[in-house]
Amino acid sequence: MRRFFIFDTISGYSEANTFITRQQPPKYVRWASTIKFRITLDPSQNERIYTPFVEITYRERSTTSINENSKASVSFLMDYFKDMSDFWSRILTAFIIFQVIIAVIIGVRLAAWLKQNPRALLQGKFGSHLAFRFFYLLFDVWSGIMFWIIFFTAGYWFVFYKLQENAYLLLPSVDEWDYSYQIFDAIFGIVLAFRFLAIMMAIWD
Repeated sequence: MRRFFIFDTISGYSEANTFITRQQPPKYVRWASTIKFRITLDPSQNERIYTPFVEITYRERSTTSINENSKASVSFLMDYFKDMSDFWSRILTAFIIFQVIIAVIIGVRLAAWLKQNPRALLQGKFGSHLAFRFFYLLFDVWSGIMFWIIFFTAGYWFVFYKLQENAYLLLPSVDEWDYSYQIFDAIFGIVLAFRFLAIMMAIWD
């Protein structure tokens, strides 16, 4: 699309050629309620961008519902962003790998605890103590490792976006903000909750 309009009344006439004589007002008024100017980086070339494009959302309103005090909301947005599909695939791979590492660490530490606390020593309390130790290790190890994953991921974005002089890395599109930050908030919230539980269990133990 090479041409667009900010507002339009001609297409709101119900009969052909009525807009020429203007004998009656149009039935509808259409306007650009949202204009997004989108610019994204070209991943195949450093410090290069794709051809910018414009996304326009139009709305319409019947002229019978318009008066002198009528107002319409409009927005204009410049969206500089980078395609996040490659980033999320790497994050997912790293997440799976670290979950395996966490499972191995928990298994090793739990096996060491079992050697120091055999069933014959704890007798009837063995099951409850084993469950307590397992959940303590789960909360402690998972929150400890995942905290540093979040820390270095946030540090990566801070260094390569906030401190850059040239366009090397851009934030996600505004259309993906909720999705991106919801994932971060969810994992960070689980880390805080697990760390709190691990501390409470260590005090209780």
